Amino acid sequence: MDIQTFIFLENEQKHVNITEQDRIQVYIQQKEDWLEDGFLNFDGTISFAQNGIIQGADYSDELAPLWQYYADALKNCLEDGSATFYFPNTPIEVCLKKVNNNRLSLTIDQEEAVYTTLDFIQAFKQAALSFHQLVKVISDQKYEDDLLEKIENLS
Repeated sequence: MDIQTFIFLENEQKHVNITEQDRIQVYIQQKEDWLEDGFLNFDGTISFAQNGIIQGADYSDELAPLWQYYADALKNCLEDGSATFYFPNTPIEVCLKKVNNNRLSLTIDQEEAVYTTLDFIQAFKQAALSFHQLVKVISDQKYEDDLLEKIENLS
């Protein structure tokens, strides 16, 4: 199970993995509106991969709220058995559902995959933490949200 975040670099017209911090730093130095009124203005994708199946890589939207939506949905799924949301700015439906005590399904725009719950949670926490750390570094701690608190409470 692997979850990755990619930021869309307008100047290059391509998505790059958030691990490429140098390229992202160059991009934000050129992009004047990447942090506006306390809101993070980055588009990109969050991909979920397992056994050669990749979900989410084709669907781009605002990353900060998208991470929040996924975190809330995962929490609700674990507590209530299922959760559904739409991407922040596009009509893409995401549904998380418990299949049983050990597995959950993720459906993005009608494409479904089933994951081991513990593996999904572990990969989700790591990917969200990586995104949080990148934002903290590039914003010089000017951007704040509660993503870190949300992922710490997942179990």
